[in-house]
Amino acid sequence: RALPEGGSGNNILAGGKNADVFIISIGIDTITDFSLEEGDQIAVDADKFSDLEILTNPLGGTFIGSGLGQMVVTGISATTMEENFEALFVKHIAK
Repeated sequence: RALPEGGSGNNILAGGKNADVFIISIGIDTITDFSLEEGDQIAVDADKFSDLEILTNPLGGTFIGSGLGQMVVTGISATTMEENFEALFVKHIAK
């Protein structure tokens, strides 16, 4: 299920029990229940996809940045995200 983007502020996002698609938007959003096993994905603006950065967040979780959009994802390491890049990240057309 696609989730609405967090908007232009800093938000906490949580999905459901099945696969969710979290959309990177302006601001720094935190995903609290990201699950590789459930098939969760992160949608990145197609124009910013090549700018995507995946880093370990020193405060915990994984930091993802793409243009003006940023996320902190708990429960999955930067290494695991990079190893599963094709399955986790999808391009989308921003409206």
